[in-house]
Amino acid sequence: MVSDMTPGMELTVKNLDVGFWTDSGLFKAVSGLSLEIRRGEVFGLVGESGSGKSCFVRSLLGLPGGDPGIISGSIVLMGKDGSDVLVDNA
Repeated sequence: MVSDMTPGMELTVKNLDVGFWTDSGLFKAVSGLSLEIRRGEVFGLVGESGSGKSCFVRSLLGLPGGDPGIISGSIVLMGKDGSDVLVDNA
C-alpha cells in the first residue's frame, strides 16, 4: 500500500481505530485517527489520561495488547505498509 503515502511523508495514518473487548462491550480507545508526519518534523502527542495516546503508539509498533485488541485503518511508516500490524481491516 505504498501508494497511500504522500511523497515526503515518513508516517501516514488513515482512519485508525483501536478497541478492546470488555465485560461492558467494545471499548474504543482510538477512533478515526488520521495524521501525516513529514521528514524533519517534530510531533508531540498530548492528551488527557485515558485518551488513547498509548494505544495509538502501541498500534504503530504492532503491539496492540488487550484481548483481542481490534485495529483497523492504514499505517504506512517510511514507505512500508504496516498491514502486518492490522488485526482487523474492516
